[in-house]
Amino acid sequence: MHTTVSLAPTERPTFREMLDDVLPVIGVVFVAGPPVIFLAAPWLLLVLMLSGPFALVVAFVVVGLVAAALLATLAAIVAAPFVLVRHLHRRYRSAPPIGVPVPQLAAAPLAAGRRMIAHASLPGLAAWSYAPIRTRGEE
Repeated sequence: MHTTVSLAPTERPTFREMLDDVLPVIGVVFVAGPPVIFLAAPWLLLVLMLSGPFALVVAFVVVGLVAAALLATLAAIVAAPFVLVRHLHRRYRSAPPIGVPVPQLAAAPLAAGRRMIAHASLPGLAAWSYAPIRTRGEE
């Protein structure tokens, strides 16, 4: 039989001392006590009783998540054209106007008996020049 030396409460046992205490216990075969089935059977019964409701709850949660994902996907598909049109409309409304030169004829004003036509230059409409047009009698 192996005897161990008792240690004072302040001393920590060394690894060798702990190993000497554990080695004899490792090889022990249990011959007394209840069979393992008596300890495991209640736990097994509890697990089997709870597994059905647990599986049902998990199935409902999975079905709910799949339904929510499908609903979100459908909503995104339906809303995408509206969001795109709103975005393009806001972008179109906030864009600066494009200055395309368009020749325009203004009403010919009469100045001292002469006709005058407004001529638009192609680079822009900012530079207007009024050139008199000669009539038949003024040549």
